[in-house]
Amino acid sequence: MCGAWKRHKGVGKILLERQEVNSGKPENDNQTPLFYAAWKGHDGVVKRLLAQGEVNPNKPNCSCQTPLSFAGSEENAGVAKTLLEWGEVNPDKADNFGWTQLSCATAEGHEGVVKILLERKEVNPDKADHFSWTPLS
Repeated sequence: MCGAWKRHKGVGKILLERQEVNSGKPENDNQTPLFYAAWKGHDGVVKRLLAQGEVNPNKPNCSCQTPLSFAGSEENAGVAKTLLEWGEVNPDKADNFGWTQLSCATAEGHEGVVKILLERKEVNPDKADHFSWTPLS
């Protein structure tokens, strides 16, 4: 977690070169290093982790949030774009509260991520959460 979160590329590279290191191994809350790299906007680390092949970019944590929701909640448009280009990411997946990636990005006012998400046909801009709030609300 520390290497992905703190952007220690050299340390991360050394660890990822070891066969016994599982880059997709979750912590107790089911978050992997990919979550932390997406949250902190470390696009290079995100790309390296995705290339490892052990990482599921659409795997949710205990709250059903994905690395894409973390990127969207922090205005990490570059990371959001990288994750969406990977092809295995569901851009309209809701968490335990019914919040989608678009809901997270609009709640924080992150226009760059909102624009990227709205370019995707599978994103429903009027999808309500469990409280009947839509991204526009």
